[in-house]
Amino acid sequence: FYPRPFILTGSMAPTKDSWMERTKAALNRYNLPWTHVTDAAHAKRLHPVLSGKLAAPPFSGYQNNQAGWADANKAISQLRDDCFEAGVSFICGRRGTVVGFDTDSDKNIKAVRTLIGSPVSGDHFILAAGAWGSSLVPMYNSTIATAQVLGFMRLTPEEVKKYEELPIYINFSSGWFNFPPHEDTSLLKMAVHGWGYTRTPKEGELTLAKGNISTPPLIPPRERVNFVPADGEHRLREGLREILPELADRPFEKLALCWYTDTPTCDFIMDYHPDF
Repeated sequence: FYPRPFILTGSMAPTKDSWMERTKAALNRYNLPWTHVTDAAHAKRLHPVLSGKLAAPPFSGYQNNQAGWADANKAISQLRDDCFEAGVSFICGRRGTVVGFDTDSDKNIKAVRTLIGSPVSGDHFILAAGAWGSSLVPMYNSTIATAQVLGFMRLTPEEVKKYEELPIYINFSSGWFNFPPHEDTSLLKMAVHGWGYTRTPKEGELTLAKGNISTPPLIPPRERVNFVPADGEHRLREGLREILPELADRPFEKLALCWYTDTPTCDFIMDYHPDF
């Protein structure tokens, strides 16, 4: 975990019931430190590394002073190692790709069938497949899988040092946000969190559940390498131009689609599936 200030802003006048005001109230309720950011000039005084115009007026925002970001790759690697030490087995690749269920007469799942053909039996099965969950069971309009764009830009060692104090910044009017430079990889990561893109399963594609309007491919290759829709790359560059215009026209090292699964209320679903 890397502590960093987190600036949340948008191009809108604050109202009493706005999401931003409710978030400030929550921070106060838990006695967490934050700073009201009055305008773009104030944000740039807090963080001189911000060289762009920032969010357009009417600028509304605050800085969470007790925020940060987590290195997901290292976190998952650590969790994997902890699981290995605890005796957990992982079944990967085609041998671990679920393509069907074996059930008894009461619709209790007794085993899952895999792409290589060998079933995996068990007493209980937990579906935690994220955006791929809707490929396996009907979600009955309770979730939707969408692809969000993200980009990675290579920095020189001098630039990593130059931008090391870069805050996390999100313009929730556009959905654009960034992470500070990653020292281990020398990459600057940015993304757009918005409505996202849906993908209709192709005819003949392996999906167990019918009627889901959007799902990522279940079987690799999942997408073209370094692909995002053209308007997605444009939004990545426009967001970068907002905070660091000197980097906005530089080629991306990598572009990708990150699959999300959201519910209408943004709550998690922890329940038994009605079909099983």
